[in-house]
Amino acid sequence: MREARIKAEGAGYYHIMSRAIEGRFIFGTPEKEFFRRLMRKLEIFCGVRVVTYSILSSHWHILLDVPEWQDIDEKELLRRIRALYGKNTAKTVAAELKAFQG
Repeated sequence: MREARIKAEGAGYYHIMSRAIEGRFIFGTPEKEFFRRLMRKLEIFCGVRVVTYSILSSHWHILLDVPEWQDIDEKELLRRIRALYGKNTAKTVAAELKAFQG
């Protein structure tokens, strides 16, 4: 088993991958397209950049460009939520944020 690695301070490039259990072939054409769309939404939500990726039948690889940490304002947070969950959820979260802030 591979030893866990810790994210270094600052910006960097990271190769991530995951395999299906028992090497099963779980990614057909529809599953690959679903994965690709979800990956792009998560890319926006997390504030990273997918440099390249490969989705095979039994596993996937992604090369990420992770920028330096920076605080984001409420507008950017809502933009990211909207990218991941859609417009209506972003409005609900905005209302909850305002109620929480008083």
